Amino acid sequence: AVAVSVYLPTTSATISTTGAMTSDGALTLSATSTDTVNTSASGVNTDDSGTGVGIAVAFGFESPNVRAALEDGSLTASAVNVSATMDADNTFTVSAVSGSGDATQMGIAGSLAIHVLTTSVEAVVDGSVNLNGGDLTLTANSTTSAVTHATPKKAGAAADKGVGLSLALYIGTNTTTASILDGAQVTNVDDITMSATGS
Repeated sequence: AVAVSVYLPTTSATISTTGAMTSDGALTLSATSTDTVNTSASGVNTDDSGTGVGIAVAFGFESPNVRAALEDGSLTASAVNVSATMDADNTFTVSAVSGSGDATQMGIAGSLAIHVLTTSVEAVVDGSVNLNGGDLTLTANSTTSAVTHATPKKAGAAADKGVGLSLALYIGTNTTTASILDGAQVTNVDDITMSATGS
């Protein structure tokens, strides 16, 4: 059994204008993502022949991106709040289960789970923005759960001889950024607060 998943979502909120925006109170720009991805392969042989073979391979590649950005514009508000969030429900699971079944002479089982997860969460200024005396807050929060399993499963009676191998590999890169990017410009701003939290 082979299972492959590739998941590449982008969630974004952007202000980019050559004109002006005015708010009587605070102006809020936010991008939020909640994802659950489960990739599983089950290779369990149920035959009762002399030799039983069960192989399971699961590969998962996920690269979710969440971005909230001020790119250009003249913004008039008491405060401008920019937030990007990947919340605690983000769970990415890759699992492979194998078993040789009810073989009478020889049982062979193998499980391979490979999991590559790359996340990016950013709240940024990426252009020329005039705040007209208002405050600026950039907040990026990321909480992600990743699970990778490669396990054997006994099915039926044990064979006289058996070979089993289970291998799980996880590679993860999680980036959380609150920033005024290189080349960006913020003018006529009062207080600036930036916060980035990842777990």
